[in-house]
Amino acid sequence: MLLNQNLKSTSCLNCRNTVDLTAGDSTLTCPECSYGYTVIDQIPMLVKDAGQNLAASWMQHKALIEENKERLQEVQDALGRQPERVPLLDRAICAYQHDNEYLRDLQTRIEAFLPQKEIEELKEEGRLPKQYTMGEGIAFFPRDWCGSERAEQEVCTILDAIRSQIDRYADDVDSLLVPGAGAGRFGCELAGIYDSCHAFDYSLHMAQIFYDLVERDLTLHRINFRSNVVRTDDVVVAYDLSLDPTGDGRIRNHLDRNNLSYFVGNALDIPMPGNSLSAVACIYFIDIVPIKEHLNEIRRTLKPGGLFINCGPLRYMRGDVANMLSGEEIMDLFRSSGFDILSHDVVTNTQLASSPVITSVLSHSFMFCARKK
Repeated sequence: MLLNQNLKSTSCLNCRNTVDLTAGDSTLTCPECSYGYTVIDQIPMLVKDAGQNLAASWMQHKALIEENKERLQEVQDALGRQPERVPLLDRAICAYQHDNEYLRDLQTRIEAFLPQKEIEELKEEGRLPKQYTMGEGIAFFPRDWCGSERAEQEVCTILDAIRSQIDRYADDVDSLLVPGAGAGRFGCELAGIYDSCHAFDYSLHMAQIFYDLVERDLTLHRINFRSNVVRTDDVVVAYDLSLDPTGDGRIRNHLDRNNLSYFVGNALDIPMPGNSLSAVACIYFIDIVPIKEHLNEIRRTLKPGGLFINCGPLRYMRGDVANMLSGEEIMDLFRSSGFDILSHDVVTNTQLASSPVITSVLSHSFMFCARKK
């Protein structure tokens, strides 16, 4: 089982030629212009600002480690005052220590490519790109890979919405792109259905955890002192994450087809040749990037007749108000950019249903399918 075996013809971000990148020990090199792309722990970084991206993810690890340390200190302070809670508090201490040890290992791997001094300099110079935070992103790994009934139902609702549009409107799908692939579940699922699936995320820290999961099972924790849980056992939850949580080998069989690539990439500068993709499946991502700039790349990379399928909420938690469009405005933008709108709907689903907290969130996701003329 190998990732990125289908990552052959790419569009070099430097010379813009369509090329087959030449693989080295820790680089991919354009044969036309000799531009080099960093490969860290087998993860291709197909971005022009690899150093800045590495530094930003290192800082995301640092932020979550420091937050965990603060919470750990709070628990340790409570330990001496609540002897009756020692077993629970000890579990929380071990959970914070375990997760921070793993996050620190991910940081160290980045330092092998970019020294901490250079990372700090990039931060001081204000050159770090904005990324999805580690604290937000890591919550999707239990949803995608713990295998609980609630989590699987949530995943299936999203996947069924995407597949229904492709099955209804596409005659043939030989290449599909998943931008903002995050924890990697949807890329894996779609790679088991279609000929070739390319997935990417701008945040190296998300790719790091996914690649580790491909190699081995992981355990991550959620500590719910600040969340309303009923069962004491649910205050500290250990999520055993696996690409094969049910033991049927289904996902690993998908990957054995060697038709999934997962790389670090920028949705505003996609390293795919023009008119090369049959479909783009945008899942819980359209509210993360400036849609107008992202649409330029969607239109460029899709084949004539290619499909764009969106499924996700329009939350717009950060960014420019000019990019905070309603669903109707987004569809109007696609129409004026050379697309036909084939369908649109609202898909109601749970949000991160793997969590045991009492408060549950229903996500009303905007779904639409558009075809490039």
